[in-house]
Amino acid sequence: IPISFLKIQHRFFLADLRKIKKINNGAVTEVEMNKLPKPVKRFLKYAHVIGKEHSKFIHLRFAGKLRLKPDEGWMNIKVEQVNYMTKPCSLAHLSALKWGVVRYSGFDKYDTGKTESQFKLLSVVDLPSPKGEETIPTAMVNFLSDMPLFPSALLNKYIEWENIDNLSAKAIIKEQHHSASAILHFNEKDQLVSIESDDCYYSADGSSFEKAKWSMSYSAYKEVKGLMIPTEMQERWVLKTGSFEAGEYLLKDMQINIL
Repeated sequence: IPISFLKIQHRFFLADLRKIKKINNGAVTEVEMNKLPKPVKRFLKYAHVIGKEHSKFIHLRFAGKLRLKPDEGWMNIKVEQVNYMTKPCSLAHLSALKWGVVRYSGFDKYDTGKTESQFKLLSVVDLPSPKGEETIPTAMVNFLSDMPLFPSALLNKYIEWENIDNLSAKAIIKEQHHSASAILHFNEKDQLVSIESDDCYYSADGSSFEKAKWSMSYSAYKEVKGLMIPTEMQERWVLKTGSFEAGEYLLKDMQINIL
């Protein structure tokens, strides 16, 4: 997978990835799962993670559609993203097209309790980007919502678990003095079907925020790189004025622990 945008915008990120690549975390064992809630443990078994190498970093490509407001039209998008697991950290580059023209492009970065984003209209005009403390729990939940694609990441020590029932569990992701939580829902097939959180903040303009329920749904499970994972995702916000579907994503490619 080409990673030109990473080389251009964040060369230090590649240096970190090379360091992480040398870390030997070994293969996933069933013993590691003993303290997990039962539905999470069943999901990891369903996903075929036992005996597989622990995920250290993941390179993802998505296609799909996105809208930022309930009354806004859809934009076709392409996303290239790197997540790595030794600490909560991700970098995503997004290009949004409308009527066949790149409307805006830019990147979102989350790194150990800090967020950064930069987007441009028609690759020229700077657009307002969300900033402030409100962006941090949202980024943490987003990071957590990527993990069904590389399920062994759910074993990381910065995630704490609480039992709820046979088909759901609560995950709390912690980093430095920040934390965020989400409820994971599973079906009778042991598939993870959705993640929802009340810790996220919605912003339509990048400056004002509304605390709101956010969720990601998962479907179309397929075997990818030896793992049974979802390949289609749907994003939804529940605002004071009502709920709306904000994004649909199709996994196009994934590389695990490969630069």
